[in-house]
Amino acid sequence: MALILTDYDKRIGTITFNRAEKRNSFSAEMLKELIAALDALERKKARAVVIRAQK
Repeated sequence: MALILTDYDKRIGTITFNRAEKRNSFSAEMLKELIAALDALERKKARAVVIRAQK
C-alpha cells in the first residue's frame, strides 16, 4: 500500500497522506515517498501543490 497518493490535473498537484489507520502520522518511509512525489510533480511542471491527509 502506498503511503503517499499523488494526482496531477491542470498543472495542480495533489499529494494525499494515505495512512489513516495511523492517523497519518509521519514516518521515515513517508518522507521518502513525499520527496519522490514532489520531484515527480516538479518534473511535470506543477504550478501548485496541495498536501492533504486522508480521513
